[in-house]
Formats: sequence, C-alpha cells, structure tokens
Amino acid sequence: MPTPSITMRKLKEILRLKYGAKLSHRQIARSLSISASVVSRYANRASQLGISQWPLLEGWDDAMLSREFLKTTVAPKKYALPDWADVHKQLRSKTMTLQLLWEEYAERNSDGHYSYNHYCRLYKAWNKTMTPSMRQFLTSSSVK
Repeated sequence: MPTPSITMRKLKEILRLKYGAKLSHRQIARSLSISASVVSRYANRASQLGISQWPLLEGWDDAMLSREFLKTTVAPKKYALPDWADVHKQLRSKTMTLQLLWEEYAERNSDGHYSYNHYCRLYKAWNKTMTPSMRQFLTSSSVK
C-alpha cells in the first residue's frame, strides 16, 4: 500500500526551504517533522520537472503542483484469485498446508500471482467473512 501523500502546505514548504533557504534534506525533514527520504523524493521530482528556484514561476499554481506531485493513481495489481471455498475445504486434510496450496496456485498462475504473505492475508480476510456456526446433522439412529 502506498504511503499517503503530504499536504500541499508541506510540499510548498519543502520547495521553499530547498530552493529559497538552501537547507539540506535532513534539515528540511527535521523542521517539517517528515522523513528525509520523503524530502528527497519530492526534491528529486522537482528537479525532474525543472523547478530550481523559489518563488515558483507563474505556471506553478496549486492545481499544477497537485497534479504533478501529489498523484495517487497507482493501480493495484490484480492477479487471479483462487477459489477460497476450495482452499478452505482442502485445508481440512491433515497433510495439506496453506504453503502447499500457495505453491499450487503459483504454478497455475506463473504469469502473475500474489506472494505467499499476501495470499495468506487474503485467505485470512476471506475466512473472517465466514459465519461460524455448528451444524449438527442428526439421523434417526443417532437420536436416543
């Protein structure tokens, strides 16, 4: 999951402190209470876009900065999901493990599949949606 974007105010402060006050990335990070890697990421993006001075040129209004810096259009990868009911049924066997089922899933979907860790998280999330109930099937011979 990608980390949330910083606010427009912090983005402008990064640019002002970087190009106006000529502070280092660590100094900027300390003053804004963010990590130095975040400052570095936005400073590198600014240099790629040709921003090298403060105050910004006329074309760089809030809408333009938001469009160029605060993009959140990363689409999650969609891989084929297994039949969780079948996985659940197979796990009842003493010799079957989630690891073995994942290996079979990975073989079937060699072009793209979820990692074992994510596979386990997806199964656990699916399993939580199941309503636990104890069904007792009684036959006439078992009733006394």
